Amino acid sequence: MGVKFGPCLVTCLVLFAVLDVATARAKPPVTVKVEIDRAEQPGKDARTTWIPYGFSTQSTGFNLGLGYLQSPFLQQQATVGATVFGGESRAALAGVWNLSAGHQQRWYFSALAMTADFAELKAYALPDTVGLSPDLPRPGSHHSREQDFIAAEGENHRLDVYVDYVLPFGSAAQRGLMVLQTRGGLLQSESPRSGNWNPLKSGVTIASLHYLQREQRYHTPPQEIEGKAKAWQWGLLYDNSDFSINPSQGSSQYVSYTFDRSGNKTEHWNLWQLESSHYWKLPTPSWTRQQVVALNTWMAYSPSYREFERNGLRYIENAPLFSEGASLGGFYQMRGYDSSRFHDKAAFYLGTELRQTLQWNPLGEISWLKFLKVDWMQLVVFAELGRVASQFDKTLLQAVKKDVGAGLRVMAAATVFRFDVAASDEGVQMWLMVSQPY
Repeated sequence: MGVKFGPCLVTCLVLFAVLDVATARAKPPVTVKVEIDRAEQPGKDARTTWIPYGFSTQSTGFNLGLGYLQSPFLQQQATVGATVFGGESRAALAGVWNLSAGHQQRWYFSALAMTADFAELKAYALPDTVGLSPDLPRPGSHHSREQDFIAAEGENHRLDVYVDYVLPFGSAAQRGLMVLQTRGGLLQSESPRSGNWNPLKSGVTIASLHYLQREQRYHTPPQEIEGKAKAWQWGLLYDNSDFSINPSQGSSQYVSYTFDRSGNKTEHWNLWQLESSHYWKLPTPSWTRQQVVALNTWMAYSPSYREFERNGLRYIENAPLFSEGASLGGFYQMRGYDSSRFHDKAAFYLGTELRQTLQWNPLGEISWLKFLKVDWMQLVVFAELGRVASQFDKTLLQAVKKDVGAGLRVMAAATVFRFDVAASDEGVQMWLMVSQPY
């Protein structure tokens, strides 16, 4: 990613809260619906924040922009945000999150739209219409070379619409919105996790419908390369963790089915995903307030993905857009590799983190940063392994890719912001993003 940090690091962190959904193929897009009541700042007056910022990355070059964030928005759990930036690249983004309907607050609506022109877009992929010799690995496959990518000036347009329904059992039997009290960023009130794994008695279960639209264009003279998707995703989340924003006990599981029937028949595709996370609280040394081990596993499989030979060349059809399918690399999975570095018909991932929430919180003591509501700082070390393959079989567990890394995270305004650095056999990557990766 090649991020360069300037004096506006804090405002850039807030910006990434607005950009979260738009900048990565995320972990489960469904979350427990919560309203946080901080003991340090009782009361829930709406706050509007205007954020001037500047940043420089390999894909965007240097840019200046302005961000807007308001929370609560119309309802206590809802947020609205927007940003525009320009320079070597240009982008505009706007979104609203977690608007609810109904007196029991079970239905939730979120939407986000983005249009952008980037100085450089990179894709470890080729158009499906391009055939390869059988003895050459396809870009993005497990055995592909790091240099096998397209890089060009390009456009990226996205639309995401989410409708979530909190099912009326477990901890959400009476109400879909969880009202939680925190002190110093740690949970003080009763947890949604009231017992062991049992969706009928403990935790929160959410059914989700997600419409996603993607359009990517790479300006590679004499012609453009284009990728599109108009897909629907059905998902089901069961979260039996104690505090979904920063879990320390329990587990969560997510299963989804995504399908795209736009375009001609050779462009239709589907994808199954299954993800599971587990959390264990450890004894706390004197310098920490909390110490947690987190474990995550994720699997993806595209039944429609088809590879075939014609006239001595290999082609693929009915495959997901490379960034939306069984892919590894980026903000959440295999952070030692570039975004969507690997993709194929199937993928497997296993990751673990040790998270130490520190007693030391210098950012929370700086008077002119009080508006950020910084509750804690957290040191993290992590290790990951994963692989993509042409079939969902034992090959996924052989000759896996590996990386290790460390991170610094803060909780500000009831949101986790993270800076992760990871190393692999292809070098070092740095990532700036919101939310725990799992």
